[in-house]
Amino acid sequence: MILRKFNCETDFSPIAGWIRSDREHAMWCGGRFSFPLERNDFLSVLEEHRKNTGDLPYMAEDEQGRAVGFFVLSSSPDTGSAMLKFVIVDSAIRGKGVGREMIRLASELAFQDPRVRTLRLCVFAENPAALRCYQKAGFCLTDTDPNAFHFRGQLWSRCHMALSRPEQDLL
Repeated sequence: MILRKFNCETDFSPIAGWIRSDREHAMWCGGRFSFPLERNDFLSVLEEHRKNTGDLPYMAEDEQGRAVGFFVLSSSPDTGSAMLKFVIVDSAIRGKGVGREMIRLASELAFQDPRVRTLRLCVFAENPAALRCYQKAGFCLTDTDPNAFHFRGQLWSRCHMALSRPEQDLL
């Protein structure tokens, strides 16, 4: 697997195809993008995040060059942290370790900046598969916001997770 920068011309369609329902969409983006996913809205939100916080979108590709995942990396070296956002894997290959490998590579990318000590992300407690993926990738639960998001009459809790820079990198 490799990571590369997101290409708005070629990468929107695969991502839009990975989202199979409004619930899955809400789990992925917490309502930040329209549903169904629309190209102009998606690109506009990504651009807004880039301008405001320096977020950079990335794609993960398998050995055949096929897009298999997407995430956004936001780095705040002055605070010693970075954040993963909008993490999604091709729905056809979830549960096969692709997400964990993508998160491992994203972590390596984040920690390339020696000032970044912690990588953070948020995930809904109602998404146990994603929680397990992040835990297997080394993330630990740090806090939970109960009832943080409303979806179809349900209240979802937002879990905050963190991964610390490997100790050998701190020496």
